[in-house]
Amino acid sequence: MVRPSGDDPDFTALDCIAATFGTITAWLGRDPAVLGDDWGYRERPLSGSEWPLEDVATRRRTAEDVLAGWYGLTSRQIVHDGPREVGRYLGERLGEGTPVIVFVDAFHLPYTAQYRQQHHCHRVVLRATADDGYEVVDRYRGSLHEGTLDSRTLLAAVSAPELADGHRGDPDWRHRTIVVTPLPGPVTAPAADRFRASIARTATAYAAGAGETGLLRRSARRLREAPEGFAAPTPVGMISISAWFGELASQRALNARFLRLAATVCGMPALHEAAVTADALARQWETIRNYFFLRIRKGAPAVIRTAEMLDDIADQEKSWNSRFLELLERP
Repeated sequence: MVRPSGDDPDFTALDCIAATFGTITAWLGRDPAVLGDDWGYRERPLSGSEWPLEDVATRRRTAEDVLAGWYGLTSRQIVHDGPREVGRYLGERLGEGTPVIVFVDAFHLPYTAQYRQQHHCHRVVLRATADDGYEVVDRYRGSLHEGTLDSRTLLAAVSAPELADGHRGDPDWRHRTIVVTPLPGPVTAPAADRFRASIARTATAYAAGAGETGLLRRSARRLREAPEGFAAPTPVGMISISAWFGELASQRALNARFLRLAATVCGMPALHEAAVTADALARQWETIRNYFFLRIRKGAPAVIRTAEMLDDIADQEKSWNSRFLELLERP
């Protein structure tokens, strides 16, 4: 049974998936830094994608898989029949002290920039029930918030028809909840050999896809070859592509957190230096996102410039990754 207090460990992220799972992981007494154990890419073809980047996942494993592998946490996602069933389920879980992740349309959340402006699927954590409502914890850095939300507003956000639009091949996000359940017994921190093995495995896999045929460079090449075709994303495309850059910035920040933890556990100070580089990469991905959002409709030159920025950061990431293989080869 989870009963988070007002003195919760501080955790925020640049994407709502990491923010929700990381928040609950911290409440359960585990370090959410393990969510940063992966810095790879995998192909994920989507229907109706406008930019090649949309077909590339920013991590190889889901947050659920990572938490299950490191801590044995079980994530149970349920699609309920409707808002009444969601309300009943929330009452049961929150009543027993178990926080719940819910999928919502940010259009209905008064504290977000999308409120009554733009429909967008988002995730938040419900901490407990309140007078005719719920205590909401949102640690996504784009909409940081802790406060109450009345039941009518929350259930409208959970049930919004726009969540069923299926943009880019998404499923119907309505009436979905996730509960994360820990294994019984005391919390055991992962040992040094676990961190070393994880870094070696990730660095080896990343190196295999870091060449000219890798997903990131292939995407940049497609942008350069036909820039006019990518210079006018739709409003949905703008959201999706901006979110992609944000997720990558979020993952690099998590990578930095993971490497700092690994440096301490493994007694490898050089990993602290790698963490500093990961933080710098996170900021650079944010810069690319901002450039895309502000400039991309300026035409083909902006698309070409974005491709150049992608090639540049691909070079930096390749160099950054190579350091791990060198470090782990040392006795």
